[in-house]
Amino acid sequence: NTNVACSCYSLGCIFVDFCNFPQVRIDVSSTGSIRAYKEDQGMKASTITHPLMLRAEGPVQYFLPREGFSIIPYLRNPMVLMIVVFMGMAWFMSKLQGTEAMKEAKEQMQQFNDMADKIRN
Repeated sequence: NTNVACSCYSLGCIFVDFCNFPQVRIDVSSTGSIRAYKEDQGMKASTITHPLMLRAEGPVQYFLPREGFSIIPYLRNPMVLMIVVFMGMAWFMSKLQGTEAMKEAKEQMQQFNDMADKIRN
C-alpha cells in the first residue's frame, strides 16, 4: 500500500552534467496499482517496468547550430523580387528600344547624307 493519492503524476529528472532524460508519467489507480509510461514525442507512450531505470538520451542542446548561408531566403523577399522584375523589364526595354533606335538613327543619317548630296550637286 502506498501513501500516494490516486492520480496521474509526471516525473522529470535533472542531472548536473547536462544530460537529457525522458519524461515519465506515473498513473496510480484507486486499487493501488502503479503504471509508468515513458512520454515520447507525439501520442506514443511506452510502458516502463518497475523499478524505474532511466537512461540519458544524450546531452541537452541549449543552442541551435548556426545555419549555413543560402541565397534562397533573399530571393523570396518581396522587395528583392520587385527589384529583379523591374531590372529585367528595364533591360528588356533597353534592348527593344536599342534596336528600334538604331534603325531610326540609320534612317536619319541616310536622309541627312541624301540631303547633303543634293546640296552639293
